Amino acid sequence: MTVTLKDGTQLKTRNVLSTAGPMATLSILNPPLPQADAAVFEQLIPVRAACLDLVVDGMPQPKTKFVLGADYPWYYSNHSAVASLSNHPSYAVVHVMKYLSSPGNSDPLLDQHELEGFLDLIQPGWRKHVVQQRFLPRMLVSHAVVTAANGGLPGRPGPAVEGRPGLYVAGDWVGSTGMLLNASLASAKEAARSIISAQEQDKEEVHRGA
Repeated sequence: MTVTLKDGTQLKTRNVLSTAGPMATLSILNPPLPQADAAVFEQLIPVRAACLDLVVDGMPQPKTKFVLGADYPWYYSNHSAVASLSNHPSYAVVHVMKYLSSPGNSDPLLDQHELEGFLDLIQPGWRKHVVQQRFLPRMLVSHAVVTAANGGLPGRPGPAVEGRPGLYVAGDWVGSTGMLLNASLASAKEAARSIISAQEQDKEEVHRGA
C-alpha cells in the first residue's frame, strides 16, 4: 500500500493501522473498498450529544457533584471534584450533557434550553456563578452505538479490514471487547498483534524459500 501525506510525501508499506472513524477511514481509501465490505462500516450509527460546559466560582448545591437522568438522557458532573482543571483555586469545571436520539433532527437552541432547565432543577441559581460557558450542539460520543440487531459487541467490525489485506482499524467502534477507551486500546492491541504475526509469517516463508 501507499500512504500519501498532506505534503505529498508517499510511503510504501505492507500494513496500515487507521485510528480514524469508520467513514473517515473509507474516505481516504483509493481505490475504495468493495461495497459489501464498505457496508460493514456504513451501517454503524454514531452516538452524539449536546454539551454545555461551564467554568464556575462555586455552585448553589456544592454537595451535588454527579447526576444522571432516570427518565431523560441527561448527565451532570462537576469534574473539578476529582481533578484539578484550573489554576484558580475557587473555579470549577462543570459538564452538562444530553444524548441525542436523532442528531440530524435536533434543534440546538431547544437542546441548550433543556440543559439549562436541567441545571435549574438540580442547581437553582447556577447562572450567577458562571465565569465562562460554551455550548457544543453535536459532540461525538462514540463512532458506533452497540445494538442487538448487529449482534452486540461481537457484531462490531474486527481490526482486520475485509477487502483490503494489510489494512487494520482501531477505535471505540472496533472489536468485541470494551467500550470507548477500553475498546480503542483493545482493538489497537489486537491489530498490532495481527501485524506482528503477519510479519513473522512472512519471514518464515522467506527462510523456507531460501
